Amino acid sequence: MAMPTAFRQEPPAGWKPAQASDRLPRGRWWTLFGDSTLDALADQAVAANYTVQVSEAAVRQARAQLQQTGAARYPTLAGSLGASRTTGSASGFSSGASAG
Repeated sequence: MAMPTAFRQEPPAGWKPAQASDRLPRGRWWTLFGDSTLDALADQAVAANYTVQVSEAAVRQARAQLQQTGAARYPTLAGSLGASRTTGSASGFSSGASAG
């Protein structure tokens, strides 16, 4: 489709063409407006948005599972302890007690 070189109407005074904003932060983008009321409302909306909370929990769960899966690559160490005690008697026979 051919793109027109110009629009039929001129934009209103003060308007400017959109510019790419890849250099701007992606997180709390609304803070660029410098409005404390907007910041409070956005924080309240995020806190009350269960879809966001569920998604965030799913990300944490996936990270934990990935970490647990990666743990199998590391060596494991196993061991056990035991003790025994033997007592002697005057008759030459001994009775042994052990704990293991």
